Amino acid sequence: MASTTTTTAAAAAARFTCLAPATRPASASASAGRFLLPAQHWGAATTHGSAAVPVPIVAAAPSRRWAPGVAYATAATGKSVHDFTVKDIDGKDVALSKFKGRALLIVNVASQCGLTTANYTELSHLYEKYKTQGFEILAFPCNQFGAQEPGSNPQIKQFACTRFKAEFPIFDKVDVNGPNTAPIYKFLKSSAGGFLGDLVKWNFEKFLVDKTGKVVERYPPTTSPFQIEGVLRFLAILTAIAVVAISGHAPPAASTAAGDRAALLSFSSGVHGNLSDWGSPAAAMCNWTGVRCDNHSGRVTGLLLSNSNLAGVISPAIANLSMLEKLYLDGNHLAGGVPPELGALSRLRELSLHYNLLGGQIPEALGRLTSVTYLTLDGNGLAGDIPEAIFCNCSGLTFIGMSGNSLTGDIPLRPPCRLPALRQLSLFGNALSGVLPPALSNCTALRWLLLQDNSLSGELPPEMFGSMPSLVFLYLSHNHFSSSDGNTNLEPFFSSLVNCTGLLELGVASAGVGGEIPAIIGNVSSANLSSLFLSGNRIAGKIPPAIGNLHNLTELCLFGNMLEGPIPPEILRPPRLALLDLSKNRIVGEIPRSVGESRLLETINLSQNKLKGTLPESLSNLTQLEHLVLHHNMLSGTIPPVLNCNLMLDLSYNKLTDQIPSEITVLGNFHVYLNLSNNLLDGHVPLQIGNMEMTQALDL
Repeated sequence: MASTTTTTAAAAAARFTCLAPATRPASASASAGRFLLPAQHWGAATTHGSAAVPVPIVAAAPSRRWAPGVAYATAATGKSVHDFTVKDIDGKDVALSKFKGRALLIVNVASQCGLTTANYTELSHLYEKYKTQGFEILAFPCNQFGAQEPGSNPQIKQFACTRFKAEFPIFDKVDVNGPNTAPIYKFLKSSAGGFLGDLVKWNFEKFLVDKTGKVVERYPPTTSPFQIEGVLRFLAILTAIAVVAISGHAPPAASTAAGDRAALLSFSSGVHGNLSDWGSPAAAMCNWTGVRCDNHSGRVTGLLLSNSNLAGVISPAIANLSMLEKLYLDGNHLAGGVPPELGALSRLRELSLHYNLLGGQIPEALGRLTSVTYLTLDGNGLAGDIPEAIFCNCSGLTFIGMSGNSLTGDIPLRPPCRLPALRQLSLFGNALSGVLPPALSNCTALRWLLLQDNSLSGELPPEMFGSMPSLVFLYLSHNHFSSSDGNTNLEPFFSSLVNCTGLLELGVASAGVGGEIPAIIGNVSSANLSSLFLSGNRIAGKIPPAIGNLHNLTELCLFGNMLEGPIPPEILRPPRLALLDLSKNRIVGEIPRSVGESRLLETINLSQNKLKGTLPESLSNLTQLEHLVLHHNMLSGTIPPVLNCNLMLDLSYNKLTDQIPSEITVLGNFHVYLNLSNNLLDGHVPLQIGNMEMTQALDL
């Protein structure tokens, strides 16, 4: 039986998050695959009394919990969106190179879809808000999903521009799947394959492209444009609003409160935002928004303006605040460069500039901030090498955040430079190269080491991680590393982690490593490790049963390797296991009958293996199950009448027989995606299937 039914609601979009950290910052796109850190996980200064307390910027794991609705991208090589020419809605050729330097949201649109009104309305709002800040929406009409874009180009144009007042570019109607797929969509899909494969699943699927033309994110149709707005700002890929740069050098540092006042007013002249009380005769300087002063001298010691909706440039005059200890300007829209004059702030202990629109290079002069302990520049458009002076002279640093930029070169930590107090090093999502510096071994206080999404290489040095007993988060994914003995031996690496008894999350996905998973993995933070991401590597051999010793494991992702043999029942032993992804391997045998004992499982993906046997009846015990993906195996027998899977059920391309049980429609109002196609099913389609009102994609 092979019939296909599609509702007018949103298309299927699985919220899978087992994919390795992908999405670079998004600002840079140098390495294959990038990881987006949702804005809510960026550290911000929280105020307790008059003190600003830095909140650690902890990289979100590639987890369903932290990044719902995101299908992480893997970058294609050799091209960018700017290499393509397309036809606009009037039939004229448009070279997409005209959009260089602008962030793009590319959407396949339709006029008669259940998602049309919400998406067009929000897209128009988003475009109106950001069109002057280097952001474009490119809309490509498509009639492949339920024939919901049947009109001619003039009709489509009139519909979008009249009903929704769409001002963004609309192009010629295209195919996004199949033999006539438009070249631009072939590129987009190869650059950012979804969890269900490369196919576009429905109308209003969205591709986010950075200003260099690289795809950095892919969103399913169920992700609204408003949900993407925060990511746009986080990426810092919108070009800055043109502002008049404040030129010249700062005058001599102020030595009085009056001098501080003048410096603050000079700073405020270069920005606009929530500073309405600055300069007011009715408010003393120390009572101005964000200003903190010493109680005795009246001098400014803190400028705490996080998330203050400031736009403009950072004036060099800020360096005149000679008693300044804390400078928080993160979460704004500040453009231009980081003023080198900041290096003169000898008392500065905390400098937070992340999540802005800053560009240019990191000034070497920041290496003169010998008192600084907290430095964050994440999520900007900074480029060039990291100044060695920062790593060498600022020995008291406990927190370094430079992720989500376009930084190049190596990690500049070389003897005799030491960072003995460093607790977090966050450099992910850049274009850093070279090997891990041996001097990292001296950072014995490290708790967060976040190096994913770069172009780092070399053999993983086991002695390095063994000297970091306090590690909590270790992310090395999406680099070009190798394991020991010519990339054949993972045991030294995992053995070194046994000393890291507090390790919670380990990400070594798409990192290039090979060999077999050693049994000693069961001793790696066995009481604490909650997330293990080893997908997309060259790992072979069998899955070690010792993984079952990781009692706190909630996410196990081994997909996209060369694993063989059966699924050990022991790996289902961790009582909190919520996500199991072993897809795209060479696994044989049957699905363990004990799978139903893992009562907290939410996602099971065993697709594209060589599994045989029947579906375990115990699957009906999994009341939390949201995604059950078993396509492209050799499973046989009947479909169990009760499968508590309420978002996605994909049993396609197996050898299942008999009828579709009518009970499967009981949960139909919750299904987003149901695919039973390409089996050996017979009989009638249950009449109750017509009641599955919320099902968005149905393939029988």
